[in-house]
Amino acid sequence: MIKYMMTREEWLIHAVEELDKQVFHGDLNLEGRQYQVGAGRCQGTKGSETVQPYDGEDVTLEDFFPTTMAVSWTIKDPIELLGNLALACVHGFFDEKLCNSKRFKGLAKKYGFDKPFNVYNGTADLEASLQITLAELEKKYGKYPGKAVSFKKDDKNGTRKKSTLKIFCPSCGFEMSVKRRMLEKHNNGLPICPCGTKMGLDLSDEEVEQTTSDFPA
Repeated sequence: MIKYMMTREEWLIHAVEELDKQVFHGDLNLEGRQYQVGAGRCQGTKGSETVQPYDGEDVTLEDFFPTTMAVSWTIKDPIELLGNLALACVHGFFDEKLCNSKRFKGLAKKYGFDKPFNVYNGTADLEASLQITLAELEKKYGKYPGKAVSFKKDDKNGTRKKSTLKIFCPSCGFEMSVKRRMLEKHNNGLPICPCGTKMGLDLSDEEVEQTTSDFPA
């Protein structure tokens, strides 16, 4: 028999329901509310992000998507995960798009958040409520079904360098690819081209891959 495995998204949906009971005291008004939750990349160092449905004129079904909340997949601590999800709920269910608005700050304080309000920073009371929330979730649905994603950071900007580089001969134009680790192993010494000229690094190929991006695009 194949055992059913709950997804992260399903667990997070249940987490919103439990947070409504333990943290928001039913103020989220979830009945009949359309929303979705996921785990993925969040902008910069944020632990969560929220995107509201498009509220302009002439909206078609193709344009529609519900309130969308995401928690960062780099979070390891389940209490921190739930805290960031709760912060996303303040944005998502109270339609507070700006972290510096007076109403947002008032709501954040009401439900146990402390400064700075643009990231999760819970008071002792909120932490206690999150502990109860986690205990209830694990009793009903098991532990959070996902491991934190980690990225190798090679510089202060949190970027990941390409493992393969391109080198070329400035005399004859000969090109070849070489592993970065091989260059670093030999103190970044560049080889000699068959024509006898020392090869150079093609800087146009020295691109970096960002380890964070906006959610959703």
